[in-house]
Amino acid sequence: MSKKQQVSHSEQNNRSNEFNIYRIDDKLIKTYHTKPFEPHRNNYQAIIWINTGSGTHLIDDQLYKIESNTFMLVTKDQIHAFDPNSGTLGCGIRFSDSFLESARYHSTWKYRLFNNLTVNSVLKVNETEKSSFETLIIQLLNEYEKEDEYGKFNILQHLLETLIIKLDQLKRKQFTRQYYTTNSTYLIFQNFNYDLEKFFKTYHDVTSYAERLNISNRKLSDVLRLFVGKSTIEVIRERIVTEAKRALMYSGQTIQETAFDLGFEDPFYFSKVFKKVTGQTPKVFKLKLQKFT
Repeated sequence: MSKKQQVSHSEQNNRSNEFNIYRIDDKLIKTYHTKPFEPHRNNYQAIIWINTGSGTHLIDDQLYKIESNTFMLVTKDQIHAFDPNSGTLGCGIRFSDSFLESARYHSTWKYRLFNNLTVNSVLKVNETEKSSFETLIIQLLNEYEKEDEYGKFNILQHLLETLIIKLDQLKRKQFTRQYYTTNSTYLIFQNFNYDLEKFFKTYHDVTSYAERLNISNRKLSDVLRLFVGKSTIEVIRERIVTEAKRALMYSGQTIQETAFDLGFEDPFYFSKVFKKVTGQTPKVFKLKLQKFT
């Protein structure tokens, strides 16, 4: 094996777990329908392109219809179950946080498209936009399916980065609230996102996050109202409850275990927060879930 081939082989081994793209067609769908397919937690970001087709896609506790000319986004740690009907065509892309670390755009892509505050699970594409997206997807598929060679994953990085930028542009058109702002304000929002994902099990109060960002509680709430239309405490509680729902739906934990895992010393107070956000107690939520399943 030549030195160039050795480098290529090493790159393939290192990158194969960071990036994967697959075709959605009847061959793949048959495997979904012949094997029990349980909702599962992602440890990667996912972009699913539906060229044509139908079916359902469960993301956390929301059931979405699969429709033609649609991108479906699944962020890391969300739980989902993809169930397309026969005749559905498209592709799925999975990639880890580390895959785009060397890309110039990587510092913002996650917080714009893939975060638990503003993730939009469905982005519709019109006929004018469709051709440019399809061109990119075909390029990604063709490059991924080539024989392994030096630089292959660098090309895939750049193609994926381009796709993400175009999806960001699409999101800007469809969801404009969060983009009419200054870079410094956006940086606060981005850093809050990062801190919330890291500390939502530890800090349940506004002051802890504001102090980490070296701003006042009021300033932080003003920023969040600009981006998501909610106060800081509402955002913190909703993030906690999102994780609580995932645990109650899929982990088999008791309500008390879930409360402790999320940093609550008092399960009763956890139930109070859960009800404040959802309008029902964790017990009622779990009972309804059992009847549904």
